[in-house]
Amino acid sequence: MKKLKILFCLILLPFFNIKGQINTYSPYSSFGLGQLHNCNSISNMSMGGLSISVSDHYSINYKNPATYSFLNQTSFELGLQSSFFNMSQDNLHQKNFVTSLSNIGLGFPISEKIGFTIGLLPYSSVGYSVKSQVLNHDEIGLVDYTYSGAGGLNKFIIGASWSLRKTDNMNISIGSNWSYFFGKMDKTTTISTANSSIDFREQESKMINDFNFELGLLFNYTRNDYIFNLGTTFTPKTNFESATNVFQHTYITSGGYESFIDTILYVTGDQAYITMPFSYGIGLSIESSEQWLVGLDYNYTNWQSTNIGSYMEDKSEIIFGAQFIPNKEDIHNYFNRVEYKFGCSYGFGYLDLANATGLNSELSLLKDIAVSAGLALPMNRVSSKANIGVRYGHRGYSGDNLIVENYFTFYLSMTLNEKWFKKRKID
Repeated sequence: MKKLKILFCLILLPFFNIKGQINTYSPYSSFGLGQLHNCNSISNMSMGGLSISVSDHYSINYKNPATYSFLNQTSFELGLQSSFFNMSQDNLHQKNFVTSLSNIGLGFPISEKIGFTIGLLPYSSVGYSVKSQVLNHDEIGLVDYTYSGAGGLNKFIIGASWSLRKTDNMNISIGSNWSYFFGKMDKTTTISTANSSIDFREQESKMINDFNFELGLLFNYTRNDYIFNLGTTFTPKTNFESATNVFQHTYITSGGYESFIDTILYVTGDQAYITMPFSYGIGLSIESSEQWLVGLDYNYTNWQSTNIGSYMEDKSEIIFGAQFIPNKEDIHNYFNRVEYKFGCSYGFGYLDLANATGLNSELSLLKDIAVSAGLALPMNRVSSKANIGVRYGHRGYSGDNLIVENYFTFYLSMTLNEKWFKKRKID
């Protein structure tokens, strides 16, 4: 198993540098594993993240691996996202902008009943810089605290799907993702006071790389001109190996330069386990043959069972999404072949704000409300598409001097489809 992990690290080494940059500016990313991503394609994100019961012949749905067997052609997708953050705390305001990789993946059918996919997606991001000032009554005076962090986790997926039963009006498919999580999270704490020339700094670096798997099931039933879809996913509870380096030291700042004084603590390669929670999801959708689709998803993650911190709480998310194609076969009007998508989501949990902030008040769970919209623009006659999406959301809690985040994310991806494994005929 260790040799296999080393092999994965060598293959994915270039992406460690990608995650070294700041991909978020959310102060809430200082808790847990950071700010969590949706881990899906932009086509699904444009519908609010609707995905558990949604199958597509020409694009990859990472959320439910049972959908891979529905691919008719080889599908390659590369996506990017740019986010604008507007954070406020009482009368303080801050705006930030980041651009990062959204997903890169390749999926293709092996036979009429078997599909295969590999993909790389961001799982979480850490990026924040927070300052606070506390009055110490032990003749020290005002103490300045600075907290900063960067990094996050990536998710490399190898998945397969198999149609157990495939008839003209019914399809039952199962699938599995074998996922490799890897990445590094850096966190720094600095303490200083005007009454002392000596400052203190703690630098903590946590490296995670381990495997997990998830299961998916999808049931499709066709009656007259309508298709009814029911899907479900499950991810078991898993322990991830982690290695932590901690360096605590004192120093003096003079003329813009730092002079090292003394090492207080130095720990390297401290091995431990991080408990990843079990999760499940269920989705229901109905569609008219290649014209419209509406659906509803529910996702639940048992974060309270992890050993990350006492401030973790179970998370629930409800998603509604829809798409509409006026006339997919219209060769005269391009906009009749465009897929129009929209959706909304409401999530609550992951963080118990009262415990996470240390405030003695009746705060609610961390909430994230968002609306999404997008277009899938056909590029040629083999169903390649350019996907454009936007998402506007509100995260946080506006009371008790906490930070409120309003964010706007722009998505762009190219989905290229081609026929592979095509048998040549010889006359």
